[in-house]
Amino acid sequence: MELLPFNRCGSVSEYDMQNALVKVIRNREYWDSNYSQMYHSAFTEVTIPGIGRRSDIIIKMGGSKLINIECKLIHYSSVLEQAVDHLRWCDYSYICLHSTAFVPNYIVHKIIKDGVGLIYWTGEAFIEVLHAYYNSYKKGFKDKEIREKVDRIIQQKSSEQAGNKVKQLEW
Repeated sequence: MELLPFNRCGSVSEYDMQNALVKVIRNREYWDSNYSQMYHSAFTEVTIPGIGRRSDIIIKMGGSKLINIECKLIHYSSVLEQAVDHLRWCDYSYICLHSTAFVPNYIVHKIIKDGVGLIYWTGEAFIEVLHAYYNSYKKGFKDKEIREKVDRIIQQKSSEQAGNKVKQLEW
């Protein structure tokens, strides 16, 4: 007997969640502590060298901050492992789950302990439930070599996006 249903997400997919979150991020304005608007961009499905994983969403915030977001509809245990692995290169790592996903208390404690943030998606809105902690090199987990490779990949993807925008304008 199941105490709680395993999946009540309906017909939505992780792809739907990713697209909705990227749309929200791209359409939002961000400001730094000096009240200056921060440039930001979002990238999806980026393969990360050195850890053998793919990041669902990477947000480049300002000049140098990289934020990883892993989206899952129901499998909270595997997504936490992924989010923690991405702490080897990113400044902040988040998990985005559907709001109907049941997350046991011991997993919530592990999310907090690992400094990972938690976002819930209702299908209509995103709610930041837990804020991610800044991941510095001082902790000894963040790898500069992997980070530099990711920076190069993001730079290349930024150039490709800029080129696509120019092509769209030419039409």
